[in-house]
Amino acid sequence: MDNAVKYGGCADVAIYEMPREIEITIDDPGPGITEEELTQVFEPLYRLENSRSRETGGVGLGLAIALSIIRAHGGRLTLSNRLEGGLRALIQFPKDLNPDRPEKNN
Repeated sequence: MDNAVKYGGCADVAIYEMPREIEITIDDPGPGITEEELTQVFEPLYRLENSRSRETGGVGLGLAIALSIIRAHGGRLTLSNRLEGGLRALIQFPKDLNPDRPEKNN
């Protein structure tokens, strides 16, 4: 949500209960990011070119940490550019996560 507000100006957050999972979407109206960088931004210390100014803060760890935490709980995190502009972060957690059964991380 912090990135959505920082780079998109605001965040629209929604939580959906699906039959087999819980989905959280975080949308912003910002410029989005290039297709090549949609997965690169999850790499530790990776920062988008237009966010390299020290005035914007951050060192490129936020999304890597978020992805690690979400995966540790059996979830998935994906980013996509929205057709109407801006970026969507989609977080999906399984509803039936059994702590005794190892889950595959995506």
